[in-house]
Amino acid sequence: MSSNETALGNVDPKWTAGIGSTLRWKDLSLYFLVDIKHGGKMWDGTRGALDYFGVSAGTLNRGEYVTFDGVMADGSKNTMSVPLTQAWYQADGSGFVGATAPYIEDAGWVRLRTLTLTYNISRFLKKTFIRQLSVYFTGTNLLVFDHYKGVDPETSLAGSQNAQGIDYFNMPGTKSYTLGLNVSF
Repeated sequence: MSSNETALGNVDPKWTAGIGSTLRWKDLSLYFLVDIKHGGKMWDGTRGALDYFGVSAGTLNRGEYVTFDGVMADGSKNTMSVPLTQAWYQADGSGFVGATAPYIEDAGWVRLRTLTLTYNISRFLKKTFIRQLSVYFTGTNLLVFDHYKGVDPETSLAGSQNAQGIDYFNMPGTKSYTLGLNVSF
């Protein structure tokens, strides 16, 4: 085990994309936007802290013996087992004070960013002073598909500042629903 600091990944994605379209049928329209972030790493400090305090599901294996991959100081393969005890999780076994590498995760995702369903009822109002009337429902951040163990790989401890890729008890992105009415006279 080296005490030297090394880069464990890049927070920047390899690429991002957005795919959106509007589908129409008679007086109905359905708009969707899917956002994709491929690549990028994130430190799950929340999981590291919860492991440290012994309150995460990851610490339910207390008492088991584990042989970690790696090499010994003499260059031979590691064959030593360590017990996963409270002392382990409050030292080398947590990302709170121990090694960071086990808490670096892929932060890529596919997200249904926006979905809007609109019904245009203008054809029923041709003999009125209203030119256009439609009712719509919009949902934002409805689904996210990812492999991240934390709350949301799109959040960051520092918000929109330069310190990206840090999850430390962050709040997830907001899921919202809107019901609206568009009127033109």
